[in-house]
Parts: sequence; C-alpha cells; structure tokens
Amino acid sequence: MKSIHAPKYLEVILFTFLLMATTLFSSCKKDSVVEPSSNASLTYSIVDTYQGLTYDNLTQVTPPAEGEAYYGQDAQYTGNSPSYTDNGDGTITDNVTGLIWTQEVSKSSMAWAQASSYCDTLTTGGYTDWRLPSIKELWSLRDFSQGWPWLNTDYFHLVGDGTDPRQQHSWSSNRYLVEDEYQNEQVIGDPSFVVNDWTGHIKAMSGKRFVRAVRGNTSYGVNNFVDNGDKTITDKATGLMWSKDDSGEGFLWKDALAYAESATIAGYDDWRLPNIKELQSIADYSGVFPAMDTTYFNLTILR
Repeated sequence: MKSIHAPKYLEVILFTFLLMATTLFSSCKKDSVVEPSSNASLTYSIVDTYQGLTYDNLTQVTPPAEGEAYYGQDAQYTGNSPSYTDNGDGTITDNVTGLIWTQEVSKSSMAWAQASSYCDTLTTGGYTDWRLPSIKELWSLRDFSQGWPWLNTDYFHLVGDGTDPRQQHSWSSNRYLVEDEYQNEQVIGDPSFVVNDWTGHIKAMSGKRFVRAVRGNTSYGVNNFVDNGDKTITDKATGLMWSKDDSGEGFLWKDALAYAESATIAGYDDWRLPNIKELQSIADYSGVFPAMDTTYFNLTILR
C-alpha cells in the first residue's frame, strides 16, 4: 500500500471555510435558487443537501435577510432536490445522479479486501455489474433534512432495525493512504474510507463494515477542472465555478458567510459559501496531501 506522510501542520490548512462556489452560467445575482447548467450535460450532478433550516452559532433562527448576520447559509440556496425511484426489485434509482443502488446493505459485515469481490458476485434486480461505491458516490445520498439517520429510509434500508448507529458504516472504494503520528486506533491496520448512514460521518476505519453496492454513471465523482485564467476554476462535471484562491485568512462561520456574499472575483458578484456536498466535490481521495488538486487551487498554509 502506498503511504503518504502528512506534515505536522495538517490541522492548520485553511480549507473548510475558504472556498467559494458560484453557479456556472448563472444569469441571476445572489438568487435564492442555484441553477446549474442542464443536468443532461453534467456527469457529476450534485444532489442538494435538503437542509431546510437556518441557524446562528447555537440555535435555529428565522432566515436572515440579505445583509444581515448569517445570511447566505445552505438553506437559503437550493439546488437539485433529491429524487429517487423504487424499482420494486431491490434497487433504487437516483434520478439526479443516474446511479442505481441496492436498497439493502450486505447481510453481513466484511473486511475491505472482500468488499469488491462481494459486489462483483452480486446479482440484484437482474443486474450483475455492481461495484463498490466511491466516497463521493456514497456522500451523494446524505440527507440533511433531519439527520440521525442521514439517509432517506423511505428508499434505503439500514443495517438491522437501524437502532445501533455503530453498525451503519458502509465501505467506499477509497483507501486511506495518509499516515500521520496523530492518527487514532481506528485507522491502525488496513484502513479505508467509510460513511455512517446514521451519523452522516465520513471516517477512515479498518475492521469489518457493510456494503451498499452501486452501478451506472461511472463518471460520477470525477472532476473536469478548467482554469479560466481569471482567478476562477470551472468544474465542467458539476457545473460549478470556484475561486482559485482562498481568503488568505481564517474566519468564524458568520464572517465567512459575509465574506463570500460580498466577494467580487473576475467580474462576478454572485459568490456564496459552498454547501458541504459542493465543497466535498473538489476533495481528492487518491492519497495526496493536501487532499485537493493544487495545480488548480491555491491554499494558504499557516505554519
């Protein structure tokens, strides 16, 4: 297994708050609806988080108006609403991403080394071309409308009766290829990335986990970045445009929202703070450090 040794300043990379997304080909300024270019032209359509409530740092609040503190958060921008079809044969089609999923997870947990073989030999709904999903494919199913579980259980079933959150981990196809002295015992051994359907967490773990297989749209999660030469980066796969540079300094969440809403870059003034699914779309899980494509994006590193 390839190992990448992370520098000790891992925790001070400015990442979560500092990248901004605007809608590619947007004709509206600071509109409440995010309207990417037609889904038919996108290979990596991002499913909206379905986050419907607004908050300050501690409590739920009435949606703030433009110019007020905390304006511009996830619930105030909506994208591709989640849409599923139960095919009645043990499979669920995601009408946004084009992916088809098994409604059930595997009957038993297994080591990551067995997970791909399990998918290769699986027959469900008459299909035999199942595969182990990438972390980006699994993350597309996260539903932020209520949490606990972070999955629409009208369509997708949990392990057992769903009451044990420790059992809800699903393997992804992405190995965990970073080694660091601060790692905890969960990644000792042969770790890979998992998503917990109950808590919504992405983690790196070893041991035995369950599998939810996927098929279709093999381009999902693959970026297609274009440097526009004006400090912006377009991802033609998702239809989003990003700032090439981060803010150069860290912010509290309230201030990060205001910073993005007031930004003007390359003549555009409809910038906003990305939601968690959008931000995760540009993460790189191939084992590089930092976990993004630095040939396109510039990161401020504080030492």
